[in-house]
Parts: sequence; C-alpha cells; structure tokens
Amino acid sequence: MLFGCTTIGENQSDWMPKEDTFYSEDFMKTMLLAKQGHIQSQFLIGMKYDLGVGVPKSTKDAERWYRSAANKGLAIAQFHLGAMYELGDIVAKKGIHMTVQERSYVASSNWYRRASSQGNKDAEFRLAALAERRHEYLGTHKESPRSRSLIWASLAREGNASAQYRLGLALSESVNPYVLRDAFIWLSVAKINGIKNAQILLDQIEPNIYRSEYCAVELRVASCVESDYDVCDFLRHPARVC
Repeated sequence: MLFGCTTIGENQSDWMPKEDTFYSEDFMKTMLLAKQGHIQSQFLIGMKYDLGVGVPKSTKDAERWYRSAANKGLAIAQFHLGAMYELGDIVAKKGIHMTVQERSYVASSNWYRRASSQGNKDAEFRLAALAERRHEYLGTHKESPRSRSLIWASLAREGNASAQYRLGLALSESVNPYVLRDAFIWLSVAKINGIKNAQILLDQIEPNIYRSEYCAVELRVASCVESDYDVCDFLRHPARVC
C-alpha cells in the first residue's frame, strides 16, 4: 500500500504519520489506544497489519482498522481503504447486479472522493486515474443498462454531478413513464450542479411525464438536493401529494 511521511496537521483530516515514529511505535501501546477509539492509532494499527510491521501481515485486520478510522473521518485512512478496493485486496459485497470490477470501481471511487473532499492530493490523483480507465472497470460496451444504472446511482448519491447526468441518461433509455420520472429528476439535479447538456435530455423526456405527476416530480427534485441526494427517486421513496 502507499505510504506518506508528513507532519501532523491541526486536525485529523490532514494527518499522516511520520515514518520514524511508525516503525518505532510499540504495537501493544498503539493497539490499546486504538481500542479506546484513538483515530490515528486505529490507522497506524491498520497500516502495521497492512505492511506486516511488528505483527503478521493481515489484509482482514488492516481493512478493519482502516475502516474504523475512515468512518470517523481520517482522510489518509479513507485513501488507503480506497486503494485496497482498487488493488483488489478487498471486494465490495454490495451491488449484487454488478461484476467484481464494477463493485471495486464504485467502492474505491467513493472512498477516494471522501478523502479528496478533505484535501488529500493522493486521492485526487487516483480519482483522475480511475476516470481515465473507467472503461476497464465498467466495460462500457458490454455492461447492461441495469448494471450501468446501479453504478451511476452509487456515485450520483455521493454528489458527483457527472454521475447524476449519466444516471439520468441511463434511465432515459426506458419506455416506462415511471422510470422516466426518475430520469427527469436526476437530470434536473445534474443541471443544477452545472451539467448544461442535461437540458437537452430534459426537453426530450418532459413530454413523456404525466401532467398529473409533474408537480410531484418538481418537489422530488427539490427534496433530492435538500437531502444531499438521498431522497431522490420514486422507486426508493414514495411521492408526496402536491
């Protein structure tokens, strides 16, 4: 796994260990602190298991401690967890309609994005690299519409405007008016977030939405943005009456 050696920042989001202290740190002392909830210690224990420093190498234990620190907001732990998914050290269990590569792409991108949002430059670099190689993970010419929608949905709910547009685009291929409602919602959100091309598809879809439901669709667009992209599609959340 990748290793960085910088100074400790003022808050945990930009913290990284110094190389000399990492190798000299007492394992049992660090483990005690990790079990008490000390975030940096949890990351250090994860890295020790990851590299086999002072303890037998264990991918399972490395993931456990990286994830504990990552869930608490430590950017470097989020980056390392993303790297484990990208390198295939661990496999995401969610997404039964996706291939292993597709699940790895979604999971690694999600963790890199969380780290990147805190200013982690390594995560920003890996996100860009994943974007360039997206076709290798997603099988652009072979993926099914169902699989493609699931992939973009995961990224769309993370706030990725491009993914919100791609999700709307995938859903717009349906002839089902109820699916087209969701396509309209995600395209509208993508437009709000700066994807101007979304308007072209919105103009194509709008005539296929029942007039009686248009008010509910507009309300859902607003609730989607207000909920940080959690309450968006009708299939997951029933519509409100206008």
